[in-house]
Amino acid sequence: MISQALGLLLTGTLLGLVSGVYRNAMVSEDAAQTAARAYFLIDTISHWISQTEGLMGQPASDQPFSDPCETPERMPMSLARPGIVLINVATVPCVGLEGVGLEATKIPLTALLLDRRWICNGQCKGPGFYAFIPACSSLEPTVLWRASPAPPEGCEGGDTVYQIQRSIIYSRPYSWRVDDGLPAIMLREQATEPDARWLRSSMLAPEIVDWQIDCVAGCAQGSQGASSLWGYKLRFFAQGRHLSQLVERTVALSAKFHE
Repeated sequence: MISQALGLLLTGTLLGLVSGVYRNAMVSEDAAQTAARAYFLIDTISHWISQTEGLMGQPASDQPFSDPCETPERMPMSLARPGIVLINVATVPCVGLEGVGLEATKIPLTALLLDRRWICNGQCKGPGFYAFIPACSSLEPTVLWRASPAPPEGCEGGDTVYQIQRSIIYSRPYSWRVDDGLPAIMLREQATEPDARWLRSSMLAPEIVDWQIDCVAGCAQGSQGASSLWGYKLRFFAQGRHLSQLVERTVALSAKFHE
């Protein structure tokens, strides 16, 4: 009887130890996956924000920016300033959250509108929006839609060519099902066509809560500001089964004006 009782006690102890080890392993795996998802998201968005930096030697345009849904040709951002604007998803129809019931979901309404700019150096191909610097003429806009990165015939400028991709990063109130209550960070890009058309959104990361974007320098001065340093602070929690991962980062950008 004593040996049986001891056997049962040892068996129960071993089962408890195995169960605890298994649970600790599950918690560790979940924490690693959650951290990987969080840092993938912050690294990706930080990189894209860095691609919006102001271009060298451009004049500061005073043209107001009023329609985030339009193309970079019809509604350009100043090329001297970073190509980034904070927008309200409730008032911008091209985000595509109509009918979601934003007031009831209480998701963050601030989103990032980005004009990512990269120099071609002979690597750009196909149709898209291109910035020709210097502009082809004083009567031509600097940003044009073109079937290829080649400047228009008779262009007197265009020594340097940048490609521009307009996109929106925003928080959606669900990840997998409309009613799952797990916010996701989404990317929506504008098609490389002469008229404004937005492609279907793709998910950057699921289960991201408390999404916050704040302007911390330069950008707070609005479209007329001439600060040379801009900064945006990103902050969010990546939600896991057992633990959540807080991530926050400030990304600094430069604006470049004529002296």
